[in-house]
Amino acid sequence: MARDTVFTDNVGERFREFLKVALGEDTLTENLNFIEGALGKDIDTYFVKDFWKDHLSRYQRRPIYWLFASKKGAFQCITYMHRMNPYTAEQIRNKYLLPHIEYLGTRIAEMESRAATLSTKERKDMAKLQKDLEECREYHDRLHLIADQQIDFDLDDGVVVNYAKFEDVVAKLK
Repeated sequence: MARDTVFTDNVGERFREFLKVALGEDTLTENLNFIEGALGKDIDTYFVKDFWKDHLSRYQRRPIYWLFASKKGAFQCITYMHRMNPYTAEQIRNKYLLPHIEYLGTRIAEMESRAATLSTKERKDMAKLQKDLEECREYHDRLHLIADQQIDFDLDDGVVVNYAKFEDVVAKLK
């Protein structure tokens, strides 16, 4: 399942690039097949569906990677806690969320322009895209409030204290 995205710096692509640099481009396919075999799924599916759960478990609910996510996951963005600064939420909003909202709107408009010829599956896909767009717009409003606060934090306070400052826009630590 390749993630439907307009971003070339998504985690799956970044991981593939890492494998190329670390282990060589000539063995990329072999290494990727080995990793996907060990995971039991393709790398994109792992990062979208399982990485966060695995990371939370491994770090005992004190993650160093933080998942900025809408309520049902129509938008997800992972960031490394140690690289965050007061502008991180705004950067996520501008660099990822707003383009994703635009992308969804464009896809919906394209499908609506050929509404009379859409198959049943395409109609279901369009309905899902519309729900995702609504969810992303609602998330945008919440993220914008957090971004405007330009929240800074002290790593010495720990994950729980700092994570709570972003509570409304990050995935729950359950």
